[in-house]
Amino acid sequence: MEIGYLALIVQGGAGYFIEFIRESHMIRKQVERSEKLNLISELAASVAHEVRNPLTVVRGFVQLLREETNPKNVEYIRLVLNELDWAAFLFYKGKRNRSRLDGNLPDHRGDARDDPLSE
Repeated sequence: MEIGYLALIVQGGAGYFIEFIRESHMIRKQVERSEKLNLISELAASVAHEVRNPLTVVRGFVQLLREETNPKNVEYIRLVLNELDWAAFLFYKGKRNRSRLDGNLPDHRGDARDDPLSE
């Protein structure tokens, strides 16, 4: 009888131990995945920041040039500003979950109604 109880205790302990190892493995995998996603998120934010900064600088200088430019080049300046706004919109779109349809962001084919770089 003692051997029966001992075998039962050993089997129960082994089952518990196997379940503990399985859960530990799953938790470790979840932590690893979470750390990877966090790293990717930080990298994406860094890249977006490094792209938006030059966009802002270029837009500012183009606006300065617009004030001093030959009237024949005004359309080119408008086109450059519109393309800069479009590039900025692509970066801000994910951050703010805004749509071009809301009327606040530039339509890539038309005039910019809002300056996403100045926000």
